Amino acid sequence: SALAKANDLVILKASEVETEYGHVLVYGVTEALTQAFDFASINNVLEDVIQAANDHGAIAVPCHPGRPKVGMFAHTEALGMPQGVQIVEVYNGGSRDDEDQIALDGAAAQGYLGIGGSDSHIVSHVGRCATQFQDDIATMDDLVAALKAGNFEAITLKTCGDQGKATGADGIGVEATGTVGIGVGATGTVGIGVGAAGVAGLGVGATGTVGAAAGAGSDWSGRTHREGN
Repeated sequence: SALAKANDLVILKASEVETEYGHVLVYGVTEALTQAFDFASINNVLEDVIQAANDHGAIAVPCHPGRPKVGMFAHTEALGMPQGVQIVEVYNGGSRDDEDQIALDGAAAQGYLGIGGSDSHIVSHVGRCATQFQDDIATMDDLVAALKAGNFEAITLKTCGDQGKATGADGIGVEATGTVGIGVGATGTVGIGVGAAGVAGLGVGATGTVGAAAGAGSDWSGRTHREGN
C-alpha cells in the first residue's frame, strides 16, 4: 500500500472474531476460510475457529485473554479449557497490568506461547506492546509460519518512563529514544507504531523490519476485522 511504502512498513491484514471464549485473532485469512465459519457472528465456537484456521493454513490466537467477558481465561472456569489453543496474547497495549498478568499466568500454566500486540485505539498506544520475531517477516505466509514454528517472543513497552528503556519479556532492555507516551517513539518516527531498531512485528514498526503484522497496532496494520475491546 502507499502507506506501507511511505513509511517503510510491512502492513498485513488479518481478522478478529468473537467466540464463546471471547475475542480471537486469525492470521492467514483466505477466501476459503471466510466460508468455513461466519466471521461476523458473535457465537462462533473457539475450537471450530481454531480447527478451521489450521485446515486452511492459518492460525487462530485468543487475544487479551486476561480481560473480563472478552478474554478467554474469563470463561475457562465455566466452560473448561478449550482444545487446540497454542498461542495467546500475553501483552496487550489496551489491557491493564493485572489483565496482562492473568494472561501470563494462564499461558504459563497451560504451556501456551505468547504474543504481544498494541491493540491501539489511540495514537499514544501504538507500539506499547509487540512481538519480536527471529526471522524477517515480509508476507502473511512468513508471519503464519513464524507463529506456527514458535520463533518469537512477546515484548511490553508499557513499563517505560517518559523516555529511556523498556524491558522486554526476556528481561533485555530495549532503548526508546522518543517520547514513550506517544507510541514508544524510537528514532523519531512517533505515531506510526515505531519501536526500537530490531523489534519486529505486531504493530511495532522498526527500521528495516516488520511494522505491522495483524494483532498489533490499529485496524489493518494490526487488528483488522475489528479493533475491539
